[in-house]
Amino acid sequence: MTGRLAWEQAHRLAVGALTSLGYSEPEASAITDHLLAAEAAGITALGLRRISWIAEIIAAGAPPGDPSEVVPARGGCVLVDGHGGIGYLAADRAVAAAAESARAGGVAVAAVRDVFLTGSLRVYGDRLARQGLAGIITSSAAPAVVAPGPGGRRVLGTNPFAVFVPGHPVPLVFDTGVTSLTYSELARRAAAGEPIPAGCGLDRTGEPTTDAAAVLDGGAMLPWAGHRGFGLAVAVQALAMMAGGPAVPGGLAGCAMVIFAVDPRALDPAAPVPDLGELAGVLDRAGGRPPGLRWAQAQRAGREQGLRVEPATVTSLRELARAG
Repeated sequence: MTGRLAWEQAHRLAVGALTSLGYSEPEASAITDHLLAAEAAGITALGLRRISWIAEIIAAGAPPGDPSEVVPARGGCVLVDGHGGIGYLAADRAVAAAAESARAGGVAVAAVRDVFLTGSLRVYGDRLARQGLAGIITSSAAPAVVAPGPGGRRVLGTNPFAVFVPGHPVPLVFDTGVTSLTYSELARRAAAGEPIPAGCGLDRTGEPTTDAAAVLDGGAMLPWAGHRGFGLAVAVQALAMMAGGPAVPGGLAGCAMVIFAVDPRALDPAAPVPDLGELAGVLDRAGGRPPGLRWAQAQRAGREQGLRVEPATVTSLRELARAG
């Protein structure tokens, strides 16, 4: 049974676990803010259970703490080198720099290279949109687990992207990877013995399977929309290469993120912030809703009503904190 923790309680628990891994309290708090946002939205594969994976990666040799640094770039561009570390804090640096540069010059490009685990792109897009900026975020992913199609072999990561637009009452933020499941969710289902939906995976012989463990054991995930989804994965990988990422992901490292941000006021200083409430009304009558609305509602509910957290996750965080 999943228990409920107050937001502040969950925050303290996560910070305690992360400081045991070598993060300072401010660094741990920043990462925790990101994980709790995902947890509140029900994206548990990108939420608090990620801390156990962070612990495994650091134990395998990734540098603890925040080894990232800003390196020289030209114009309205910013490059953050992650130096092989966990990517949340490096991405935070890039987001802050992109916001500052876009407000000053109208447009900005920021990139992060040589990181692993940057989390949900929606968190960064929401942060930028709430500062009045619009744009796109792309991120290469590892390990290589996505095949071009049936019969193919794994060659790329799930390579997510996000689109963000300022608006009221809440910003519009759409994010997705090129597969129906994240790699983290695939690993969770494999560990739990749960199947994946039909059409999402291949076994090591290239045959379709719903066995998550078979996909991990030399198989591959399939992109949604066939060649269109795979083409998007290739495009995201090419953008990552522009920031110094590899052509093909290796192990759990070497990922790269690119942020394109624009201040709409640079296009038209008199232009109003888009009324997404009007758009929401139109979509509601058609049976839909704008991306970002459910996210905002979940964040508010999580802070007011607490978070549903799996007991196993709570136990692992407490064990990490005690071990530290």
